[in-house]
Amino acid sequence: QSKFISVGAVVPWAAAKVGALATQAYANVTYGPRGLDLLREGRSAEEVVRTLVASDDRRDHRQLGVVDAR
Repeated sequence: QSKFISVGAVVPWAAAKVGALATQAYANVTYGPRGLDLLREGRSAEEVVRTLVASDDRRDHRQLGVVDAR
């Protein structure tokens, strides 16, 4: 059960030959665009997760999954 209306516009983010992200629970809508930019720069999925959560004061309330296209 989602806490957000229109969750499909908030949770999934993907780009062909780049990768995909899902941010859920207390979703951070900046994770999607920023995460895809980091993947485009060649960062690994692990690096993207570390970078995104490092500056997020509410990281303990979020769920984040990232896969890169490597």
